[in-house]
Amino acid sequence: MNTLFEKSDREMLHSKRVSAICGDIAVTMGFDEDDVKQIRLAGLMHDIGKIDIDNHYQ
Repeated sequence: MNTLFEKSDREMLHSKRVSAICGDIAVTMGFDEDDVKQIRLAGLMHDIGKIDIDNHYQ
């Protein structure tokens, strides 16, 4: 994640917002604490593939 976040503060903020939204949805849907943590992590990592993409294409 640090590699992705080093590319841009924008990516870091976006991933953190997506993570929070995913977690909020999971809580609202009644998921247990462990599942909420996993869903937040998935939200945080959803753009992990961008690590290897040149900034020109993003």
